Amino acid sequence: MADSFNLLTEPWIPVIYTDGSVADISIRDIFAEAHDIQGLACDLPTVNVAVFRTLLAIFYRSVSKDMLKDQKYWAKLWKKSTLPLDSITKYLDTVADRFDLLDPEKPFLQTP
Repeated sequence: MADSFNLLTEPWIPVIYTDGSVADISIRDIFAEAHDIQGLACDLPTVNVAVFRTLLAIFYRSVSKDMLKDQKYWAKLWKKSTLPLDSITKYLDTVADRFDLLDPEKPFLQTP
């Protein structure tokens, strides 16, 4: 049995790429490859919603509040079809220890 399963690095999110292929990828990969992803491919629509909300929360925490209110910033992201990977990566690096499902003391979204 594994002693660690970090959601940031382990592939677990099923996605459909723009070319129609399907794969499981990690949270870090979903942000890095967002421009090539068509959507989530979880078995249940409710799981898609839960995963998407988690990803959205990560995104919101990784950018400044001023950026979130700036319509020009959002328009620029939309036009470029890109994400602020530097700030997302920096945020994920600071919270990486919180995403381990099997952590004996603080498992992600669970009671040990």
